[in-house]
Amino acid sequence: MVRLVVTAAAAVSIILLVALFASRLVRARTAGMSIRMQIFIALGGIVGAFAFGLGLLVIDRIEARATLLAEGSARDEAAAFAAVAAMEMEVRGVDLAAVRALDGEGPTAQNIALLDPEGRVLRARGASPGEPGTVFVTAPIEVRGRRVGSVQVVKPTIVVQRMVADFAPPILVISTVLGAAAALSSFLIGRAIATPIEALTEFAVRVSEGEVRAAPPPAQGREVQRLTRAIDSMRRQLEGRPFVETFAADLSHELKNPVAAIRASAEVLSEGALDDPEEAGRFVARIREAITRIEALLGELLSLARLEARGVEHAAVVDLVAIAQAAAARAR
Repeated sequence: MVRLVVTAAAAVSIILLVALFASRLVRARTAGMSIRMQIFIALGGIVGAFAFGLGLLVIDRIEARATLLAEGSARDEAAAFAAVAAMEMEVRGVDLAAVRALDGEGPTAQNIALLDPEGRVLRARGASPGEPGTVFVTAPIEVRGRRVGSVQVVKPTIVVQRMVADFAPPILVISTVLGAAAALSSFLIGRAIATPIEALTEFAVRVSEGEVRAAPPPAQGREVQRLTRAIDSMRRQLEGRPFVETFAADLSHELKNPVAAIRASAEVLSEGALDDPEEAGRFVARIREAITRIEALLGELLSLARLEARGVEHAAVVDLVAIAQAAAARAR
């Protein structure tokens, strides 16, 4: 249980560590990296670390289970040998060093040792405790309720090694499949995130190049929709700029005529037309007409400003025929 907890903690730590380093790396190194590649690195690293930790966890559990089975087998053999040795000592009346059960043949006899009550080795055959790839179990030898020694059975864990070797390829295949799935998922996720952003980027470039009537791309997702609306609002504002420029040019042209009429009438009056009341009245009327025209233009300009700010407040019917006739009369 302790090994399981330690292995699980190590796997989780590896995943968190890889995620931390991946985030730091992305922040430091992705100034010119695409969003797709950033997602691929982050997601691929996390899933790869998870698959690696899962593989370590599975192998550790297999090794622990196989070791437990080997220890159980050694415990049974040690108990059986201790019972045989105790019976031989009781029946034959010999001491522990003279027990002939150690001289038998078989897997157990090749990895066994007899110990005195103080734990000193009296006789031993086969592997010693503590050698790599082995487990050992000690069982007491009791004769008439008195402990006369112990028997120690050493079991090789070659079975464990074989089991781990057998399970390693499937675990490698599973890890590879998980890595491929992570790569595919990161590609699809990166594509789903980057495609609308790339479309918006292309739309913004077209607008900046003068295509103010370009239609915005379809947007999916709340954040992308907000960004699309913001860019489209900017596009509509840019679309109105030619109208404003045309209106300013027309307004300047319309102001030139009444201003020129006022200037010309004032010059004529200053040159002696005031001496002729009829002639002076005609030029004064022309000045008043020009002033009225200027006031009308200023009123239209104020209405346009209010329209830009709050919308149309008062709508009125305009007689275009009268406006055209007045313009023709002024042109004569």
